[in-house]
Amino acid sequence: MHVFRDGRVLYKLRLTTIASCWMKMQLFPFDTQNCTLLFETYGYTTSDVAYYWYRGRQSVRGFSKISLADFVIENFDFLTTTSTYSTGSFSGLTVFFVIRRNMGHVVAETYIPAGFIVGLSLAVVWVAPDESNARSLLQPLRPKEQINK
Repeated sequence: MHVFRDGRVLYKLRLTTIASCWMKMQLFPFDTQNCTLLFETYGYTTSDVAYYWYRGRQSVRGFSKISLADFVIENFDFLTTTSTYSTGSFSGLTVFFVIRRNMGHVVAETYIPAGFIVGLSLAVVWVAPDESNARSLLQPLRPKEQINK
C-alpha cells in the first residue's frame, strides 16, 4: 500500500482465483468460448472506491504465458465498469477472453482411445472360435455373464 501526499492511496494485491466459464457445446470439438471475469467491490460504493486499470493495457499481463492442454487463449480485452444496484453504484474491473478448443488434444484424448477400443472389440469377430489363446486376451472386454457360460 502506498499513500500519496495528495491523499490518494495505491493498494496492490496479487489475486489468485479459480473461475469457471459457461460453455456453449453445440460446436464441440470445434468450439470457441467467450469468458468474462469480473472483479467488483460490494462493500464500498463509487464515492468511496473507484477501480481502474492502473497501467492501461499493460495492467493485464500473463495471458501469453498461460498453457492449457485443451484450450488456446486467442484474444482478451478489458474494461472498467460501474454497476448500479438498489444499494448504490459499485466500481468494477472486467476481463473478457476468447478461448478456442485445441483439436489435437481432443483427438489424442478422445478419438484415438475410442477408436482403439472399438477396433479391439471388433477383433473378436475375426478370431476363430477354437483359438482359445487369442480369445483369452480379449476376455476382459466381454461381459461377465458371457465369461461364466
